[in-house]
Amino acid sequence: MRMLVVGAGNIGGHLALDLAGRGHEVVIIDRNRHAFVRLPQEFGGRTLEGIAFDRAVMEKAHVEHADAFVAVTSGDNSNIVAARTASERFGVTPVVARIYDPARAGIYERLGITTIASAQWAIEETLRTLRGDDDNVLAASLGPGSGDVVVLSLAVPDAVTAAPVADLHVPGERVVAGRPARR
Repeated sequence: MRMLVVGAGNIGGHLALDLAGRGHEVVIIDRNRHAFVRLPQEFGGRTLEGIAFDRAVMEKAHVEHADAFVAVTSGDNSNIVAARTASERFGVTPVVARIYDPARAGIYERLGITTIASAQWAIEETLRTLRGDDDNVLAASLGPGSGDVVVLSLAVPDAVTAAPVADLHVPGERVVAGRPARR
């Protein structure tokens, strides 16, 4: 798949490296050419210096052929403008934008842009740790009004593990998937 990553900082660089390592064709865009020095020599993708929401830069990156677009710069506005440009002008789906201000998430979600609020996730995980919540629980918010993902690692009776997921009923909750623990 052809992936475009905007922002060659810590997250963007690691994401681009991981995607390229999995065999994807990756183009990483950053306005600062010095940001690319963080990428190791074995990075198999392409680097492109420029402002990601600039139409000429996007055309040079061949955004119209992208299978996904991820904007993870340090600026909410830059990420959203780049993601909207990729989505609306070039028809790329999916598009994901990192945001620092979780209050903006609802606005961007209504525009069809999936947001990752890393600051909000860090706050939630820190509070969970400080409260001493169960170490077997991982929770992540998907944005305002869209719900939460909760992954639990629990010991359950054999009768439950043999039951189809459709037969599991928990009032107010929905089971998405389950599998027996690996031993």
